[in-house]
Amino acid sequence: MRLLLALSLLAAPEDLAGRLAADDASAVIEACREAATSQEPALTAPLTRLLRHDNPAVRRAAIEALGLRKPAAERKKAAQALAPRIAPLAAKEETKEECLAVVTALHDLAQPAALTALLDGIGPDDDRDIARARMHAAANVPSKEAIEELIHLGSAGRRGGAQWRAAAVVDALRYATQERVEGGIEAWRQWWMENRKTFDVDLAANKRADARLREEERRRKGKKGGPGEKGK
Repeated sequence: MRLLLALSLLAAPEDLAGRLAADDASAVIEACREAATSQEPALTAPLTRLLRHDNPAVRRAAIEALGLRKPAAERKKAAQALAPRIAPLAAKEETKEECLAVVTALHDLAQPAALTALLDGIGPDDDRDIARARMHAAANVPSKEAIEELIHLGSAGRRGGAQWRAAAVVDALRYATQERVEGGIEAWRQWWMENRKTFDVDLAANKRADARLREEERRRKGKKGGPGEKGK
């Protein structure tokens, strides 16, 4: 009996991987949802292949599942697969929401391998929602390089006359460092010169995670209260 149970557990990832390759889009979406709750390494590759599926709903389901990878090696693979999707998706208005889904997944994966794709080529005429999301995702990467690249981007934004981009960078730097530095990009540059050696990226990451948990809890309480609850 124990042998049969063990064999069934071993076969489960293969069975799910097979369903991820099904012809029926609805079946594939359901398989993606199941894959999102499983951390089997064997599922990363079939999910990655779905990023180029003809059906946008399938692609979205695969993106969300990849964003939930937990093992370190699989997080890196997922980020490497998702990152190249930013540029082609950001170029078209009709794929804006899919691009934002990719960026959200990369935020949650928090992999240095995605930094270049997240920050390179953000211009003053880019879609601002996507640009801000990209900076926010880069800011969640626990890396000193992320902070340095954001400061560089903020300086370029100022020279290009895109004040919104410099302001968005400041917001991202506050998120990355969990610090408030007043005075714009130059003030941040000076602060970084003074604090770079001692700055603890892991401590900042923990503070970001705690802040997100508090925000989620606040939202849950707000939804639970419902309309008319405020002031009672």
